[in-house]
Amino acid sequence: MFRYLGRVLLYDAKDLKSKMIFERAKRMKMKSGVAAHEINEREVAQEAGLVPPDCVSTEEFEENRKKLLRMLETQKLNRISRREAFLTWQAGQREKGAAQRLARQTRKQEKYKRHHYHSQKGKLLPLSFTDERDLDSPQNSVFSSNRLDSPHPRTASSVTDFLRRQRQ
Repeated sequence: MFRYLGRVLLYDAKDLKSKMIFERAKRMKMKSGVAAHEINEREVAQEAGLVPPDCVSTEEFEENRKKLLRMLETQKLNRISRREAFLTWQAGQREKGAAQRLARQTRKQEKYKRHHYHSQKGKLLPLSFTDERDLDSPQNSVFSSNRLDSPHPRTASSVTDFLRRQRQ
């Protein structure tokens, strides 16, 4: 009995929760067939995860710390790569939206021009009107040989020439 008390004192529970966890792990060890006087309480505490910091070896601590740092680094890289992928996707969506918006605007402009200007595909056709007298003159003849040599140089007609001629 005195030996049993000596072994119990090897592991000192800091609080009630850790004491209950230790007792449960100890009972499980006893149920597995190990005698009470053969139970190493330090091993039971290690298996239960209750080992105080002074009993942990520095090699294990450094190894666990390195594993944790590697895990954090990989998580950081994964986060960065996911963010970059999202930003490229977002830029693509923005470009696609801009292209759709431009196409929609051009369709609306063409429709407006077709409706208001009575032309096709939104293109305005420049028209110039001439008098019938000018059409009969030899200088306007397509097959006229003396077109360049005519004594009356032809003035360029603009779109509004027909309005000026009617007023005269």
